[in-house]
Amino acid sequence: MNISRSVVCAIAVALCVTAAGIAQEQGVKSKDVPAPVTAAAAKLYPNAKIVGWSKETEGGKTFYEAEMKEGQTKRDVVFMADGKIEVVEEEVATDQPG
Repeated sequence: MNISRSVVCAIAVALCVTAAGIAQEQGVKSKDVPAPVTAAAAKLYPNAKIVGWSKETEGGKTFYEAEMKEGQTKRDVVFMADGKIEVVEEEVATDQPG
């Protein structure tokens, strides 16, 4: 199979452009999370333990995700930089017959 160099270059450019539009998530320390975000997390989930933080940029906007645990509940909360909630995902343990 012989693929021309220009086709290979076009595919590589298309993949790079597509990858640039995908959110890039990276772990961050709590000291690097904006104060409005940490304050909102503490106020909304006072009994939760924050296991870790990550920072994500998508569509030119920066979001901060808190990975939390509260009892048997695991929760990921995505905040905008001003402390407003964007998304909440909860995983609740249930007793199921085994």
